[in-house]
Amino acid sequence: ADIEAGQLSNLGVSLTSLFEHTGDQDKLEESISMHRKAVELTPDSHPGKPGHLNNLGAALHSRFKHSADLHDLDASIAAHRCAVKLAPSGHSYKAVFLNNLCTSLTERFDHVGELDDIGEAISAAQDAVAAIPDSSPAKSTYLRDLSVALLARSKRTGSLEDLEHSVAAARLALDLARDDD
Repeated sequence: ADIEAGQLSNLGVSLTSLFEHTGDQDKLEESISMHRKAVELTPDSHPGKPGHLNNLGAALHSRFKHSADLHDLDASIAAHRCAVKLAPSGHSYKAVFLNNLCTSLTERFDHVGELDDIGEAISAAQDAVAAIPDSSPAKSTYLRDLSVALLARSKRTGSLEDLEHSVAAARLALDLARDDD
């Protein structure tokens, strides 16, 4: 079952990529089906389960971006939350899972406006940023996503502190991106 779940998840990732290149909705539906099967086949205690959940969340988020069906976004968030919860501290992809949770929650905040969503998004982004060294190429992306979430909350609440933190995160993201070049 371990090998099958991994192969299903890999197929799902490839199908999502194919959908993103072709727009063929059937490929995305098949991708989501593959990811769901991989999640179902994998016990919570298995080290691959958080990755399968993350991939399912990403595919559901992709479907939301094309359908605008909030149920897909809610399911994406649920999968990302579960991936974060199941990934132990120090898991090599935990920062990825946290950042994907941040982006899905920020997206829902943009559509629904619940402050709890953006607060959780900011917390997840902060944890993602803290989980990886400055030398990681992903750090600038995570800082950018943190900046976006802080800016969104600042626009809604008028918080100057959030705005200042957003600017600081954006500056650091730019500095790190320049260092990567």
